[in-house]
Amino acid sequence: MKAWIFVVVNQKGGVGKTTTSVNTATALARAGKRVLLVDLDPQGNATMGYYALEGLSDLVNTIRKVQTNFNPDLSMLGLLRVMFDARITLAQQVSDQLAEHFDEKVFKTVIPRNVRLAEAPSHGMPGLVFDPSSRGAKAYASFGDELLARLAAA
Repeated sequence: MKAWIFVVVNQKGGVGKTTTSVNTATALARAGKRVLLVDLDPQGNATMGYYALEGLSDLVNTIRKVQTNFNPDLSMLGLLRVMFDARITLAQQVSDQLAEHFDEKVFKTVIPRNVRLAEAPSHGMPGLVFDPSSRGAKAYASFGDELLARLAAA
């Protein structure tokens, strides 16, 4: 039996490398093929298996290490939920878990998955400038207000 090596690579984050790798490996395994998925990404998302809360857990641990070893005054102002799609059950579950575990640290504003926000960089503009009336731009404007209010209260 011939062995094949597939590489899923892109320097940009958030383009679906891990999702593509994990699901392709699963499809091949379901077809009866022997599969070895090697995750070389420093974040190790494929190794941890869906990703959002695992990355957050790692971030919290990193913040604790920095507090302990370098800067005891370092603190997390809050968590912003981005690329949120309410139609996806997992997105709602992750959002609920964030609220449950981090309570008041979770910003009330939620940034939706929005095509206009995704298109803006290719036009060399932030989403708020590219299409200020889009849902994504309005959400970021709202977040700006919420962030300023939280900073004033801190």
